[in-house]
Amino acid sequence: ALLDRLGTAHPAPAMFSNDEIIDWPDGALDQLVKDGVARPTNRADSIVCPGCEWLCHKPVIVRSTGTGLRAVIRCDEEPSHGPISVSLARLAQHEISVASIAATVARMLSLSPPKPSVTGSIFGLGAINGRNGSRDVLLVIQDGGLHLVVGNQREPLTKFLIWGMSGFTIDRAMVVRLANRKDAVRRNSAGQTHVPDRTIQKRNSA
Repeated sequence: ALLDRLGTAHPAPAMFSNDEIIDWPDGALDQLVKDGVARPTNRADSIVCPGCEWLCHKPVIVRSTGTGLRAVIRCDEEPSHGPISVSLARLAQHEISVASIAATVARMLSLSPPKPSVTGSIFGLGAINGRNGSRDVLLVIQDGGLHLVVGNQREPLTKFLIWGMSGFTIDRAMVVRLANRKDAVRRNSAGQTHVPDRTIQKRNSA
């Protein structure tokens, strides 16, 4: 679910509200924050109103009072319920970016800090040695999804990542198997595997 949201939100970070996070496994958010995958961000300025069974999505007004901050929704639907108090905790949000996932993957594979392309659609993670030589490792956003590229082998990132009580781990053996494949690797003048970044072309053609 995290990676799917990242693919659709790109180039913006994926935002996760407290209402979503409450359904995550116990300790998941704390582990993601600890690992640098997720980070707190600005409070939500609109949520699903808890005032009645209609479940309207309404803006939230946060004001300072003598005892602190108070969040309310002003109901303008029939019948009008007036101001509806909202817990500030419900407004908490966290964000996850492709850059934070790239850094996590690079760390788990003991590779270099990620080097993003201009559009942020490709992150170079360094190289891994295979049976037939060195292979560049990239994290790429293509077709609305995140993929790991090893040499010229590409697989969805979801095939490599495993979630457990201690956070994300990666199937390193699978990465090595891709690196061991004998293939004709296209390299650019800098010696890196060429993965076309067509973000700008796709945006202009939309």
